[in-house]
Amino acid sequence: MEKDQTDNQKQNQEDLNTEDSVVFIPSQDMIAGDTVTYYSNSFGIPLKHVLTQNLNVYDTMNIVGSDTFITVTGADTLTLPDYVQSYFITQNDASVYITRDMMRFTTNPEWWRLFNYSSSIKSFEISHDMNYAWCGNYGSLIRVSGLADAYTKQAADLAYRPSSSDTLIEISSGNIVTGSLVNQINFAADGDLYSYQNGSPIKYTVHYETVYNVSGRIEDISVDPANPDNVCIVTGGTSSNHVFYSSNATSDNPTFTSIDGDLPDMPVFGCIIERDPATDIIVIGTAYGVFSTDNINGNSTNWVANNAEIGAIPVYDICQQWRDWEDGIEGGYRRVTNPGAIYACTYGRGIWRADNLLSTQEPIESNNVINNLSSSKIYPNPVIDNANLSFDLNSNELVNISIYNLNGELVKVLYNNVMMTSGNNNVSLNSSELSMGTYLVVVKSGDDKEVVKFVKY
Repeated sequence: MEKDQTDNQKQNQEDLNTEDSVVFIPSQDMIAGDTVTYYSNSFGIPLKHVLTQNLNVYDTMNIVGSDTFITVTGADTLTLPDYVQSYFITQNDASVYITRDMMRFTTNPEWWRLFNYSSSIKSFEISHDMNYAWCGNYGSLIRVSGLADAYTKQAADLAYRPSSSDTLIEISSGNIVTGSLVNQINFAADGDLYSYQNGSPIKYTVHYETVYNVSGRIEDISVDPANPDNVCIVTGGTSSNHVFYSSNATSDNPTFTSIDGDLPDMPVFGCIIERDPATDIIVIGTAYGVFSTDNINGNSTNWVANNAEIGAIPVYDICQQWRDWEDGIEGGYRRVTNPGAIYACTYGRGIWRADNLLSTQEPIESNNVINNLSSSKIYPNPVIDNANLSFDLNSNELVNISIYNLNGELVKVLYNNVMMTSGNNNVSLNSSELSMGTYLVVVKSGDDKEVVKFVKY
């Protein structure tokens, strides 16, 4: 039995550079500071937005006798970013295709042809920043880059890539580029340095190339969730190396090194790079069970068999729940309850789960509104540099306000046991020193606590 990985999907719920949007139309008047719940085109996932201005519903009133009739004639509309993005990649005939529409169930998917390839692609993987797609077959590893900026067919489909028959202009010098020189341009990195002869911009933003060759078939590819430069590939067969690792996989000339070490000579079918950036763990599925290492060191890498329960049986795929506690969706969608859990897919003995690397507890409990503290909210949200944090107190109380990342790590203390008065309180939140991403503001008053999520843009 062989594992056949002919497609791969990656979803990102926080694509802050998204060019997709959703139109929100209110059903009732709303004021600045109110929270709007709107829904992504991808799977209807709910998103939140705190209003910075009023939204109004306009109606007309007709009085006939003692009856009053109200007819809604219009409403303000708001265009909001659709942060939820996904990619699905597969091969059909002699071409590799990708789409952003696989999770948009009301949309007929638009497929983009990334590149042509006559032989069968065995494995696919997309980086967690959705910028790189990795494709492996017998002997070759192909890297596609520039996907994070591709929102249209013109940006990613091979039909729109400038060819040797086109005449381009190097914008800085005015030099003409044509023929084979066009084929040498990396449009993901340098496309904005050129234009067409008539001055129109080049919309194509993707680049593909073979970056590594091996002697066997690439069975699986894993990209470090915390760093797209870290990539592991594994191969089947015997009488050769089977596990290769790169720490500069997105560079112009990536290097892959064998890390077989003391691993027995056997086919390797699956791999993961453990999600925690503080670890150096790789887990693989082989013809004789699960092996792991916590010290990547080339040919000196030591591997440990993890088969006390599962047994030395073929494991055709390894995967890990890389999302954190707070990545789950509220409002009817189940939140993540297994961050770090590893799953092994076997031949004949089902799917096994290991919780050795499972986060033991949720770092911060979700919104808990009780007693003295209530109505905590941040606006505007997403935040560029500065925002307002608003909350209500029923009585004068010492307040603590802190910012955490999604791993539950303390990032910044805003207020430490500061006395605040009853009623509505507003404090400034400066996030200029924070990197882009999602954070949690924890407001504590006595035994009461509220958690507010915000996105730093």
